[in-house]
Amino acid sequence: MRFTSRSVVAWALLAVAAVAFALVIPACHRTSFGDRIDVIALQRQMDAVIERQLTAAAFYNRRVVVLCSQAGSDGLHFSCHVDASNPTLPTQSWVETVTCNPPGDTDVPRCFSDHGEALQ
Repeated sequence: MRFTSRSVVAWALLAVAAVAFALVIPACHRTSFGDRIDVIALQRQMDAVIERQLTAAAFYNRRVVVLCSQAGSDGLHFSCHVDASNPTLPTQSWVETVTCNPPGDTDVPRCFSDHGEALQ
């Protein structure tokens, strides 16, 4: 087998892609596993959902930041402060309440916002 510089580059890119795929895919899952809620993942999901909702409502170019804190002693209720900023407009801020179910079926979302969005 004869290797050219193009085939070496192609194999190197394929190897890099395979490694990236192997590292990223196990960390991506629809639902929260284990006893605790992954608050960072919850915030990241809310960021994405709210950003899409704002874009659909014609609030473009918003940078959404969500910070959640536990709102009950059971670890299943969260109060999430949302900031949606735009460099040329005032920041929109509000609080979303998130309620989660205890561990159970890993194929269904565990958490829901007060507006009904399924999370984790």
